[in-house]
Amino acid sequence: MATDVPSLRIALPKGRFQEAAARLLAPLDLGYLSEDTRNYRFASTKLPGLSAKLVHEKDIPVQVALGHYSLGICGREWVEELRSKYASPDLVLLQELPLGQSMVYVAYSRFGDPSWEALRARREGDGIRIAGEFPNLAEAFALRERLRRFRIFPLWGAAEAYPPEGADLVLVAVKDEDALAPAGLAPLAPLLEASACIIAHSPSLSRRNLVPVLAPLLADLALRQPEEDSLLSFSPNGELSMVFPDPDQGPSDLRLALPDGSLLGVVSAILDRAGLLPSGYASPLGTRRPLSPEPGLHIKVIRPHDMPLQVANGHFDLAITGMDRLEEHRARFPYSPVATLADLG
Repeated sequence: MATDVPSLRIALPKGRFQEAAARLLAPLDLGYLSEDTRNYRFASTKLPGLSAKLVHEKDIPVQVALGHYSLGICGREWVEELRSKYASPDLVLLQELPLGQSMVYVAYSRFGDPSWEALRARREGDGIRIAGEFPNLAEAFALRERLRRFRIFPLWGAAEAYPPEGADLVLVAVKDEDALAPAGLAPLAPLLEASACIIAHSPSLSRRNLVPVLAPLLADLALRQPEEDSLLSFSPNGELSMVFPDPDQGPSDLRLALPDGSLLGVVSAILDRAGLLPSGYASPLGTRRPLSPEPGLHIKVIRPHDMPLQVANGHFDLAITGMDRLEEHRARFPYSPVATLADLG
């Protein structure tokens, strides 16, 4: 028999936790399937009034804190990223889950100088450059370590591609310390231990009866063992990933940023026709530093979302990205020095 619950919405994560969350939520009969599903909205056939929506994981704590959802599932690192700058009494961590165990590290290039003395010397110049998907945690770290001069570069991902040329330090979430080496990174300091968790909007807890929703979840959770997940694994192609950047880049050399993700196939075809396809770029194993087909051309593979800001800051001379990313950048920074050279269709 169906049990009525007050209108209640759950924010579910897209991507890495999607299939594990689907198994966890099976008792609620939401029809929430695997990562292959094309649906973004779900309704429970067992608990009328209960609905859910797929949301980018990093946005879930914000959405729950604002009361747009009563419950959410995400990595605890995103909860702490929000809390480190915007303390919200309306955001409550209800339960950590036995999946997505990870550690957020402050890391540096294995080819650079990791010493605090070197970092403190740099702060007297242009400042220490810190990049990553967790800008609030990065700022909190810099302030705690009393780094007087530092710059934070927020990223959508692929932070491992930036040291040492584009960043002195990066914040990365990995399963363990051993996962850093294949990307040419080494740990400077562990910052945060995290796993997936259930979070709630505090006023919803007082106004709504969440027992019909939480009871089957927590009862099933007690029987579960920790699950392996596909958190963050850098390219297994160590030889290509570990290509050391040329320290003697000449003034006439070019730094080119190529996109990963959905644009990779299209851009690979364009570069192949032009005879400029870098070795390893189109490989299923992938690499953040493909081997350039031309001398004097230095290539990195990063997220297309980050390219306009990276070019504007002078970290790259050229980049291939989507026009939507460029227009979004120009809307935020009307006087940005980024210019369009060609529309590749």
